[in-house]
Amino acid sequence: MTGLFQAADLAARPAPKPITGLAALNPSGRFERHGKAVLFVHHCAKCGSVDAPFGYLCHLGPAMDAGDARKAGIWLCAECRDVVLAEEDAA
Repeated sequence: MTGLFQAADLAARPAPKPITGLAALNPSGRFERHGKAVLFVHHCAKCGSVDAPFGYLCHLGPAMDAGDARKAGIWLCAECRDVVLAEEDAA
């Protein structure tokens, strides 16, 4: 009988909302070594374009200190930025 109540409880719960906006994206970018210099190359987190000038949740200083590109934030191209910000506004 307990199983029946648990099944009814699970069926009555609303389905989880899909993750959208900036929360759905992973940090994008990588460090490249050029001689003695280390450069951070960012690319769009949504489409992969190298032309991604818009950064969100960026912390380049700590990322450079740690050598971990995942801490450098989420970068987006102009087209994907419009889509992601629209998703953020809708949520």
